[in-house]
Amino acid sequence: MTVASLLAQLGQLPFAVLSNLAGVLFSVVAAIGFVLCILPGVAVMLVLPIYVNRIFLSDQPITDAFAASFQAVYRSANGSDFLGIELLAWVLVAVVSICTCGLGALVAVPVSTFYLQNAAYHKGLIS
Repeated sequence: MTVASLLAQLGQLPFAVLSNLAGVLFSVVAAIGFVLCILPGVAVMLVLPIYVNRIFLSDQPITDAFAASFQAVYRSANGSDFLGIELLAWVLVAVVSICTCGLGALVAVPVSTFYLQNAAYHKGLIS
């Protein structure tokens, strides 16, 4: 069995299974990035909002969505602006979480996620 035939069979799985496989792929790649060095793990984590959007709102296969997410963030003209916004959001969530002993994270994390999706849309990284 070739890799191409395996990927073709993955495309025929139910959406719930595909979205879970997408999460597992992302988690494994991020973990490997953190094990190799902190910076590759951070680079992978910065792609998360775009990757989640592509998995749930497009019909792209998992690996294509992963590659397209990196292209959108690191090779687009507005990618560096989005990275700055995303890092600022991470810092604000961390400050709110620390100042409230973690209780503020219950609100700050979902709100920042919605904000980052909105920012990515307005920067033209997702459609």
